[in-house]
Amino acid sequence: MATSCIVLLKPVSYGDLNLLNGTKESIRFQIGSKAGEAMPFALPNLDALNSERFIRTTPSTYTGDPIPLGWRTAKGDYIDFLFIKENGEKKTRVELPQGQTIEGVVNYLNNQFDDKVRFFLTDLRDEDGVEKNILSYAYEKGSDYSKAEIFGIAGERFANLTKPDGSRGYLLKGGNPFVAFGLDRSLTELINHDFDHIDDYDPNDTDFINDRNALIYMCDLILHQVNSFQGGIGSTQNRLEKAINNLSSQGINIDASNSRIKDTDFAKEATQMVKDQIRTNSTTSMLVQANSLPKSISSLLTN
Repeated sequence: MATSCIVLLKPVSYGDLNLLNGTKESIRFQIGSKAGEAMPFALPNLDALNSERFIRTTPSTYTGDPIPLGWRTAKGDYIDFLFIKENGEKKTRVELPQGQTIEGVVNYLNNQFDDKVRFFLTDLRDEDGVEKNILSYAYEKGSDYSKAEIFGIAGERFANLTKPDGSRGYLLKGGNPFVAFGLDRSLTELINHDFDHIDDYDPNDTDFINDRNALIYMCDLILHQVNSFQGGIGSTQNRLEKAINNLSSQGINIDASNSRIKDTDFAKEATQMVKDQIRTNSTTSMLVQANSLPKSISSLLTN
């Protein structure tokens, strides 16, 4: 997968620079023939995403407490979600529609939150190789732990969710996002997924119950941010195209003005030439008449 991502990123280049996986902060486009007629353009540094993307995963139930086959939600079922932020706590209750399957619950919950939280079913299987339906969630947590948002479960009510012994079952657990749930390795610890370590992922490792889904979620987040970068680049490109079109229109207008100026200059020169020709002809005519006047007088006297 990492190799495929790198192959996709490499073709996006300009001037032998990889624009999407390089670390160059800016690039300059020469838009004029003179020195200084260049435009600097900031480039996104996607290498920094690896240090900013932290995905937290948590199992929904104990590993031996899957969702029963054929389970449906009942009227009045709900989940209270807890958001712990720097400025305090906030609870949000999501009431689920009646008659929803576990897959329907996943889709409904994903529609209630933005891309900061993602719900999914784990890939856990029992001793017989039968897949268990266990609901899990992942959410994005920033690299600044003191200011980052923490997401957890504050409470829930599911009338039809009971264990085989008749005790109450839980669709989601995690009121305290740092509880390990008795597993050898806490799936609620902060896991840093990056492209360099994707190939090291082992889906058969029991410590990585949710990591496959969280990994896909992380890739979705990065692709979303890349799309945002592409949108910014496209916006700048549109502005450049408009500027180029305006410059082209101005160039056409300047050429037309130059042509009219040349026509005016030609007309001025032609007028001056006609004036000079008229003066020359007039002078010649006057000289001819002056030269013929003595001859006329002599002829009259002789006669």
